[in-house]
Amino acid sequence: MPDTSYTYINVAVGLPVNDPFTYKIRREKYYSTLIGRRVLISFRNRALIGYVVEDKIKEPVTDTTKIKEISTVIDDQPILPSALLQLTKWVSDYYMCSWGEAIQSALPQYIKTKKKSLGAITIRNSKRKKELEIEPLKEISLNAEQKRSLESIEEALERKGKKQFLLFGITSSGKTEVYIRSIKKALSLGKSAICLFPEIALTKHLQNYFLYHFKDTLAIVHSRLTQQERFIVWREIFEGKKKVVIGPRSALFAPVEKLGLIIIDEEHENTYKQQEVPRYHTRTVAQKRAEGEGALIVYGGATPSLETMRKVKKGDIELLALKKRVGDRPLPIVKIIDMKNEVRKGKIMLVSQYLKGEIENALKGRDGILLFLNRRGFATHITCLACGSVVECQRCKVALTYHQAERSLVCHYCDGRKEPPDHCPACSSSRLKYGGVGTERIESHVARLFPQARIERFDTDRVRKKGEHERILDAFKRGKIDILIGTQMITKGFDFPHVTLVGVINADTVLSLPDFRSTERTFQLLMQVAGRAGRGEREGKVVIQTFSPNHYAIRTAAQHDYESFYNEEIKRRQELNYPPFSDLINIIIRSKDEKQVRSFSVRVKELLEPIVKKWELELMGPAPLPFYHLRGYFRWHIMMKGTLSLAMITEIRSLFQNIKKKKNCQYAFDVEPVNIL
Repeated sequence: MPDTSYTYINVAVGLPVNDPFTYKIRREKYYSTLIGRRVLISFRNRALIGYVVEDKIKEPVTDTTKIKEISTVIDDQPILPSALLQLTKWVSDYYMCSWGEAIQSALPQYIKTKKKSLGAITIRNSKRKKELEIEPLKEISLNAEQKRSLESIEEALERKGKKQFLLFGITSSGKTEVYIRSIKKALSLGKSAICLFPEIALTKHLQNYFLYHFKDTLAIVHSRLTQQERFIVWREIFEGKKKVVIGPRSALFAPVEKLGLIIIDEEHENTYKQQEVPRYHTRTVAQKRAEGEGALIVYGGATPSLETMRKVKKGDIELLALKKRVGDRPLPIVKIIDMKNEVRKGKIMLVSQYLKGEIENALKGRDGILLFLNRRGFATHITCLACGSVVECQRCKVALTYHQAERSLVCHYCDGRKEPPDHCPACSSSRLKYGGVGTERIESHVARLFPQARIERFDTDRVRKKGEHERILDAFKRGKIDILIGTQMITKGFDFPHVTLVGVINADTVLSLPDFRSTERTFQLLMQVAGRAGRGEREGKVVIQTFSPNHYAIRTAAQHDYESFYNEEIKRRQELNYPPFSDLINIIIRSKDEKQVRSFSVRVKELLEPIVKKWELELMGPAPLPFYHLRGYFRWHIMMKGTLSLAMITEIRSLFQNIKKKKNCQYAFDVEPVNIL
């Protein structure tokens, strides 16, 4: 006889397991629906918060006396709207993680840990100061290109179509103003909007810009919020008090009502790919959310990814072009300096004579100067001149970087730190040479060249202290800093009208990485940093120092020529069948035992071969990853190229669930990887 005193439900848990799991609840504790609510469950002999994903399911065939009972229903209302719950299910299936892990990526930390209903969660000292005092802005008139782009977006919003646009605008062409007015149109139609930016682009200026237009209806999400502040913002969105959300990739899961518009600015940025489980790509998930909720997507940027531009060429995305800078300001003049010539002169120079002269001129004119180098620290390696060995991180087997400010050697992969040695660890020689160049060394070198200049560094080492990020940018904007030296942090979203000179110290740092996207990233970085110059009344100039002056990524970036770069790079991608002509799945296998990881990788390849044949995939590997020994683990990988589908991904996942894992071996799936390092 069926037990009618219970209702059976399925619960997802935020662990790397094959969920959901069936539980039972007494009918007197049951609400009209439990879907989307948190419950307290017993799981593997410990109390966990679970998420109800299905209820009123049929009574299981198995012995129901062994099914555990739910002790507590935490929430008196669903905390995940139905559309978001279905989105997390798709994320779970496509990116090969548990449904609970996908759900947790959509929720703030507070909800994942507090065993209280939303209304019962109180925040101590919750009197939040306004993040920014709203500064008045001048009214802006749109040019003809902006008007045409806005009209296309507004028309699509009115039609309620699931359309996609690429707002392809050169730097300083007024994309943000189009975003603002598009969001206003969505609001006028009773819809909400989400606008995503790379984290490093969420500057005080940008936040003020949105606050000025949307005031109390705006929610701002960023990494500098405390966990309590994040929860407060999330709850305000959940309760319908906020209709516009801006933030980095996590803001995509904001529980807004009646979503009508998703904007992804600088859609090519690597930060839109999450590197932890679930390893989702924001572009792909945004497209899925837009499909599910009938929303419009606008991608934006000056250097679109090849994947997005390929869809434009195929007609899947409509192109909206902004070819002119606001006010018809000219693009900066770009000068390429071949550093091989500097070496032939008998002296290796960090700053070429030409760039030195341009810095002198800019200082005389009291103009702002940006110097870009995509490497932190003072020296990138220490080499023994006696035996040739390099001082390495013992956990990662990569060269340690010397950081002068803290007088320590730092591993940029595991953040391990140690004092610089007096003697070579391998042969005890004292003949140690500090080589390579980082932002600290450039700062020191430029200070010697221009002792009267006010110089500041802007990288992750320098801005770790709370408030330092804003302090430095404000000082530079007010002209209290003459030369700002930084990594790629200075290339995104900053609008400093007084900057007339941008110097790229070494354009080859990214170009040499062992990754098929290194050429594209080099082009994008150079275009972005060049775009910081000449945004005001005075003409801008960019100086690019490189040992590869004829490389097409550098040559086309100097000419502000995206189309030529795309045509050159897309041919190479097609020849090698890399994205956008294929999809990738990277299976990373690691172990502290070098022999085990190799043998397990070979075994996995053998088991994958029937799937590879069935779905006509190309299989590469197994092979050691470029950074083979990282954080104490030996790392191998197997990569598959082809056309992804949920059915094929499900087969791969099922295979791994049945593989008998070797002791001490771990594996991870990376669907749509953005780098292979």
